[in-house]
Amino acid sequence: HKRNQQTREPKMKVVICGAGPAGLLLANKLIERSNYHVVVYEKYADPETLNQDDRRTFPIALQPRGMESIDNQDIMSALEKRGQWTTGIYIHPAQLEKKARVINKSGSLSIDRNDLTHVILQHLRQKTIAGKGSKLEIHFNSRIEDIDLDKKLITGTGINGNAFTTGFDKIVAADGANSLIRKRLAEQGEISFEQERTTDSYKSFYINLQSNDGISTLEEGGVHTWTREKIRIISVHVSNDFCSGVYIFPTGTNPFEDLKDEKEVQAYIHSLFPSLAQYVPDTEALKLLERPVASQWTVQADRLHVRDCVLLMGDAAHAVSASLGQGCNSALEDVRIFTSMLAKLDDDWDTALPEFTKDRLPDAHAVKILSDYAMPRTPLMRFEWITRIILRKILPSFFVRWFMRPLPMDLLNVKPVLKYQEALRQSNWWVQRVKKSMGK
Repeated sequence: HKRNQQTREPKMKVVICGAGPAGLLLANKLIERSNYHVVVYEKYADPETLNQDDRRTFPIALQPRGMESIDNQDIMSALEKRGQWTTGIYIHPAQLEKKARVINKSGSLSIDRNDLTHVILQHLRQKTIAGKGSKLEIHFNSRIEDIDLDKKLITGTGINGNAFTTGFDKIVAADGANSLIRKRLAEQGEISFEQERTTDSYKSFYINLQSNDGISTLEEGGVHTWTREKIRIISVHVSNDFCSGVYIFPTGTNPFEDLKDEKEVQAYIHSLFPSLAQYVPDTEALKLLERPVASQWTVQADRLHVRDCVLLMGDAAHAVSASLGQGCNSALEDVRIFTSMLAKLDDDWDTALPEFTKDRLPDAHAVKILSDYAMPRTPLMRFEWITRIILRKILPSFFVRWFMRPLPMDLLNVKPVLKYQEALRQSNWWVQRVKKSMGK
């Protein structure tokens, strides 16, 4: 007789709060295991429904840590088509007549954050359409508002303002630095965390690769920086004709507040950075005036799991400043480490959750310290910082290895990937000097 074919039912419902790179990468890896019902909730719109201008956010530098965590050739090939391999960090003088200085070569892949999200989302949907993996649901425009751990229920508001309630076996907070899941858990006494606003605010900022007069061109694949007093611009070549970046200024201020139109914005930028103004089109000057000021938060939690059912990862667990570009890379590494644990433990979440906290929490704390105190804060330390980077380029490798102590950035974009704890141990001499210069 013919044997009946029975389909294996997904054995565990996992709700993922947040459809950023980490949340979507986790969904990708879970449905590959063929025994999950994965449900993703995201408060913002589906990035595939946005036009190109609305899709632009800020650049991500994918380093070996992040790329090894993605560990998927199809995704990486798609990312390479949308991003640019970094050729170096270029420090530009304010004046037009002076040339930029290249201080570092980098093997990172620069890509807009929403493009990174979009590529991972497309791969996830294609995999689901092809019938591979577990059951998947993705709900955009859906905000989680509360969580009941005893009943294992979440409530929220979906599209058109419709309320919903759904159960879960496990839930993952990947909903960013202002994680509502983490906030509700803290209110219930399940977790403790510290959240601080960084000393910098910013506006997203886009410039052309070619100057407005067509004479000058920024180096392709470059990370381009301009600095004057407390104003910093970081702009990364991420597509054929433009650079994506941020205009950074002290929190509590807004240098564009009293400006009225694009001509005044252009005049203001030219007064500070003539060498930058030539790459700013009038249309971008107007958009820069209209964009809201954004703030950045750091988060340090006392654990990365709660009970036997909640996992925190990425910015929801350990948001850091953008100084070293570790936010997204560390979030993707969270996914790799946790799913590797699941593979070894035969999907035993009850064991994997506390093991993840034990293994990852020291690194989460270390990357925050590295990001907070990696960059020089005084003119003298900035001079030393640049000099050390240049010397590492021109001196023999054996001399550098034996006689020059590393800076934090020397240790984070390398292979094999170092644990953050080890990177902090090796560069703590510099971290302590920066802290001292800040009066800490």
